[in-house]
Amino acid sequence: MLNWFKSSAAEEGPAKGPLDLEAIKQEECAILFKHSRTCPVSFMAQAQVKRFVALHPEVPVHTLVVQDDRELSREVAQWTGIRHESPQVFVLRKGTVVASTSHEGVTAEYLAEAVQP
Repeated sequence: MLNWFKSSAAEEGPAKGPLDLEAIKQEECAILFKHSRTCPVSFMAQAQVKRFVALHPEVPVHTLVVQDDRELSREVAQWTGIRHESPQVFVLRKGTVVASTSHEGVTAEYLAEAVQP
């Protein structure tokens, strides 16, 4: 079962259902966050993503918990052409990766700058 969430508020919790990559590719601007429940660095990155969401609720953020769906995580790596890491974020515009970073690079400031047109 896949656990992910599309958040427009910092405290919104996980929803269950298939992550629709095709729908995400159609969004004007979106963030895809790969999160590991077993990594302390990933928890720090998650806090930064939540901080970004609180400041920019208009930007859709999709979280993929890698332990819950490794196949989808591999699919994202293949789709983006960027090697899997976690934590990891992708900033997308109409399905094109315009920015990505991982580990300590995942900050609210990085995301805020990356979503600017």
